[in-house]
Amino acid sequence: MCNKKYNTVLNLFMMLIVLVTLDGCEDNNKVRAVAKESKGIIIDVKNLPTDLALKWYELELKLIRREPGFTPPVAARTIGYTGIVLYESLVNGMPEYRSLSGALKIPGLPLNDEANYHWGLCANSALAATLKQFCGSLSVNDITEIEKLEAYFNQQFSSSSNDEQFHESVKYGRAVAEAIFNWSKSDGGQNGFQNSYAKYSATPLPPGMWQPTAFTGGLLPYWGKNRYLLQSNREGCQPPPPPLYSDEKKSVLYKQAMEVYSVFLRLTDEQAEIAKFWADPPGSTFTPAGHSMQLLCQTIKDRQLLLDSAAIAFSKMGIALNDAFISCWETKYKYNFIRPITYIRKNIKKDWIPFLGTPTFPEYSSGHSVQSAAMAEVMSSLFGNDYSFTDYSNDTLGYVPRHFNSFRECAKEAALSRLYGGIHFPVSIQNGIMQGEKIGQNVNAINFRKKEMEDLSLGGELGKRK
Repeated sequence: MCNKKYNTVLNLFMMLIVLVTLDGCEDNNKVRAVAKESKGIIIDVKNLPTDLALKWYELELKLIRREPGFTPPVAARTIGYTGIVLYESLVNGMPEYRSLSGALKIPGLPLNDEANYHWGLCANSALAATLKQFCGSLSVNDITEIEKLEAYFNQQFSSSSNDEQFHESVKYGRAVAEAIFNWSKSDGGQNGFQNSYAKYSATPLPPGMWQPTAFTGGLLPYWGKNRYLLQSNREGCQPPPPPLYSDEKKSVLYKQAMEVYSVFLRLTDEQAEIAKFWADPPGSTFTPAGHSMQLLCQTIKDRQLLLDSAAIAFSKMGIALNDAFISCWETKYKYNFIRPITYIRKNIKKDWIPFLGTPTFPEYSSGHSVQSAAMAEVMSSLFGNDYSFTDYSNDTLGYVPRHFNSFRECAKEAALSRLYGGIHFPVSIQNGIMQGEKIGQNVNAINFRKKEMEDLSLGGELGKRK
């Protein structure tokens, strides 16, 4: 009898603490909690702090920038799975939404959604596990940084959960991460960190074929055989073949090469700045995929999105970026098309050096173009076709921020930056943009809701709920 009275008083006391805490919180950081007997506290996902996701992505982008092996496709793969883990660790606490297990054919999901979990703890433990699983050979300091961030949010949420709920929520989050990690092992990209470069060239090389421009060989020559996260991106997204090889001055390819060379000869300061701003080389930056994700993080902050909407945005962007690089690499090693540097040196100017160094993989299509266009389609669907913003992603590298009137305008500049750098023929850029647009459109077609409702757009979900 005494124990029963004690438990009743304890539960009422927990409710009082939560209500007092809520009274002093800012709107975007409120954690609305209601005591439910002795089973813990029910947390509404949309009222958890979006900072939970943003801080984990900030750390992931930091690891991508400094850890070896994060080539652009590998970075995109990591980002892709992280978005799915975040969404799946929260979705059972989002009554309007469904698991992606059906759309993406993920085995082992959805997991039990009947227990009384604290969704903030679920997502926190899931993301901590994911960074450890997908970020390569982490140093002791890296692991310590991951564990410190996990402990930080565990402490933040400890007052709104009891011991049993805390334990079960952490366990659930790790189970979600483990299920998705196990699924990822069969996609073909798990060893991308260790097997980045391989000798890949035909002998003898026929005219018009790509020749490695560095001793390392070809970057990830089999990446295009990886499993797509969204299977509809495997069909119908591939561009037409590149132009036929010809040394003739009247040929399409010669004219393409002359355009690259002419741009180089009259390169303006503005074009040079654009080329450097969007270069995003691995090893010193968070790569093109990380740049796109940084733009999403910035926009989520600017729009003050709730965590459930942010989780949808992160998952959509991750799927688009992962599949954009698979699709692009499938094209690259299907055609093994010659780079401008090789063609121009052979037919126009033998000692030509482009403004930027040429990456060591085939020319067609342009990776920057495919991934940027996919990014723009997803961002436009979420925030609107005329969303004006300034890109601060490369502030730390000393570049002046760049302003855009839309995400598609941003993507076009990112694509053209490779022409200014002397890296791609115009046709690789143009067809790459179309390739990326199709991928982004396929991702936008995923139905996240349990039943048909208004679109996730500036005039719909993400525009209204702030």
